[in-house]
Amino acid sequence: MLIGKFKTWQKILLLVCATGLLGSLLLFHPQAQSLILDLGERLVGRALNRPIWYSRIARFRIRLCMTFVFFGFLLLPVRFGKTQFFSNARKSISSFAKKPLLAFPILYIILLAIGFSLMCLVYSIPVKMMQDNLADSVSYFRISEQISNNQRIMEKSDGHLDDFTDALMLIEAAHKSERSVPVAAMLNERPSVKDKNPFETLVSIWGDGNNEFNIVPYGRYWHGYEIFLKPLLYLATYGGIRRAMMLLQISLVIVFVLILARKNRIAQIIPFLGMWIFLNPPTIMISLQYNSMFVITMVELILIASFDKSYYDIHRSKLFCLYHFFVAGCLTSYFDFLTYPLLTFGVPIIFLISLNEQNFRDNFVLLVKCAIFWSLGYVLMWAGKWILGSIVTGTNLLKQANDAIKFRTSSSVEGKEFSYFQVVLSNLRSGIFVPMILAAFAIFICNTKRGMLIQKKDLIFLVCALMPFAWYAIAQNHSFIHSWFTYRILGITVFAILTLCVSMKREE
Repeated sequence: MLIGKFKTWQKILLLVCATGLLGSLLLFHPQAQSLILDLGERLVGRALNRPIWYSRIARFRIRLCMTFVFFGFLLLPVRFGKTQFFSNARKSISSFAKKPLLAFPILYIILLAIGFSLMCLVYSIPVKMMQDNLADSVSYFRISEQISNNQRIMEKSDGHLDDFTDALMLIEAAHKSERSVPVAAMLNERPSVKDKNPFETLVSIWGDGNNEFNIVPYGRYWHGYEIFLKPLLYLATYGGIRRAMMLLQISLVIVFVLILARKNRIAQIIPFLGMWIFLNPPTIMISLQYNSMFVITMVELILIASFDKSYYDIHRSKLFCLYHFFVAGCLTSYFDFLTYPLLTFGVPIIFLISLNEQNFRDNFVLLVKCAIFWSLGYVLMWAGKWILGSIVTGTNLLKQANDAIKFRTSSSVEGKEFSYFQVVLSNLRSGIFVPMILAAFAIFICNTKRGMLIQKKDLIFLVCALMPFAWYAIAQNHSFIHSWFTYRILGITVFAILTLCVSMKREE
């Protein structure tokens, strides 16, 4: 037995870890949680005759500790990474991964099972504290309501904060469903006040105390962001969640830049910073709806930058690239609200290609293969929600999704037709695309004067730069209506052109 090769202290730690994980899962049961909170309040507050505010602080600390215990026990097994057990497991997984016809379907089923289980887990968390924190967050939306439903932090349209969708996400997270946990996790219901949008509904219910509302399902998306939003809303208000997102995004950017600097890839920092600026960092940092795609993209970039030689080299391990982008496509579909999803493919694949010194043909083949597997992951994961949700809830989510797809891929809005050119133009106008292209042109001129030329193999970046325009051709309706945030897909074009410019070399 592999477990027999563990040292005594490792066996004890593994037992504690397993016990703690099961115990922490039970803490999410309402009765168990109420018992622990009451016990803690008596010991810390009432027993010491402390004022009521002290008891409330104690309850908050207990909840915070419970959350850390849960996530802490999930991370403890990493301590065994150097044991023989995990060494043999890695070898088995590596051997299994070399059989893609079997491995990809099993990987897909595993991701579906994990996604469904996590949604059920977070929908088991009591929502009382979430509702209290949401009520304390109404002031953020009242301030925004005085400006517009989509508050701006800058004059240009790329400065929109999508408070409309943020409100939808929050009221969905705080909604107490009367259905069973699996059904609630798949239907993703939320309250809706007649003739009011989600933004106005939040203010009406949690700010003005309106109890007259209907329950609206929204099951065609996975709403995977709930696995983080619900625990965060349990512990903090909307303002606290915003600060947490800012800290996370800044930390990821710093880590990525430090990795590039450590690996002497300073020039590649320029395309990344150009792309980041184009996305409008102040906006994506504090808007829930924009957060997921940037975080997934950053995690991918950090992985590629950290393991490019041992895992991502296209001659050594082409399959690893395919697994990476298949999982990335699944995660994009799981977390995204149809914002700028293509970024999680376009930016990482451009960065990966820039690390591998291959000819145009090899890079193009890699691009096509990875695009296929990212698309498979994206579509299959989404379809998995429709099929699984239809089975669990007894509701025909497939029909709802089909109607939504027909609408989003159409070329009309409220009976008015528009052209593909108008779609592209509306997105180009929404961001600072022209200044970024001028910056790239300036880099190109400077490099040319230094005797540097564009290599034939680097023309692949021009192909990559066209990806957003292909997306706009597919999702015309959505890209036209929501150009004030779908323009961020053009970050791929900005990143590709800047990467092309910094990849110029002197002719040999």
